[in-house]
Amino acid sequence: MPDAIMRVWRGDARGGAFKEFRVPTEEGMVVLDVIHKIQATQANDLAVR
Repeated sequence: MPDAIMRVWRGDARGGAFKEFRVPTEEGMVVLDVIHKIQATQANDLAVR
């Protein structure tokens, strides 16, 4: 399957910017699965609300 390219807003009260993440996908994955994969492999400080 193709990679998913996610643009995620990273920032705080002073500002921020979008950061791009490329994640290999698997059949049946949903957006939250991709975000969790980003947390596990590329940005362990990423918070999800």
